[in-house]
Amino acid sequence: MHPHHKAVLEDLQTLQLDEKEIPQKSPFLTIILTLAAILSILLMVSFIFVTFPIADILLGKAESQSLQGNTLALNQYQIIFENDTLTNLQSFYLQQQKVEWSACLEGTKESNIYHITHTYQPSMHQQSFNHVSFASCSSDTLIFVHTHPYKRCQASQTDRDTLQNIQQEHPDTLML
Repeated sequence: MHPHHKAVLEDLQTLQLDEKEIPQKSPFLTIILTLAAILSILLMVSFIFVTFPIADILLGKAESQSLQGNTLALNQYQIIFENDTLTNLQSFYLQQQKVEWSACLEGTKESNIYHITHTYQPSMHQQSFNHVSFASCSSDTLIFVHTHPYKRCQASQTDRDTLQNIQQEHPDTLML
């Protein structure tokens, strides 16, 4: 062993640290660091919810219903798609996935059951990813369909106002 190494080892063995010389963690510092970590996590989570439309997606999922065959069962209503009406709606969707669009569904209503026998799209004045402007549906329309961007199924205030205006003359009209 090199003489210099031997001297270093001897010095290390004789070194006695006083317990008072070892720095102790301050309880105040621990509390401050814990609060800073919690605040950082809350800021990151809030950034995610504000920046990304996670809340809209979750609300849309909660309010959405899936078709069972050709029937859509909602809380107060049942919608039955007859003839090729469901295929027509699916075709509208597949052809216009990149923009919002609207459709008018006609048929009959018996109690709370809507039988859809005809679908058509009104003339679209303007379409974009998050907006559509279109001609009015006919007075025979039972259900007004209006799409939104992918996974954002919440109706806007404009949508609700439009439905309310339509329902003043046609109270049985629904909006999907």
